[in-house]
Amino acid sequence: MKDCSGCEFRQRCTSNTPARKIMRSVHEGARDMAREIAQTDAYVTSRRQRKKFEMLFAHLKRILKLD
Repeated sequence: MKDCSGCEFRQRCTSNTPARKIMRSVHEGARDMAREIAQTDAYVTSRRQRKKFEMLFAHLKRILKLD
């Protein structure tokens, strides 16, 4: 129920049954953290830099046949 505390649909989901549970994955905390990190400026910069290097490696593998 603590996950539902801020949800606008709480009354619709939990009004009829006293013991209804909405299951969350055990990994949902890590997913939430990853979503928060993805919103930071540092992550956007890092993603841009990684893209440059990945493009270079793709070129080496595809054009120069360096598997």
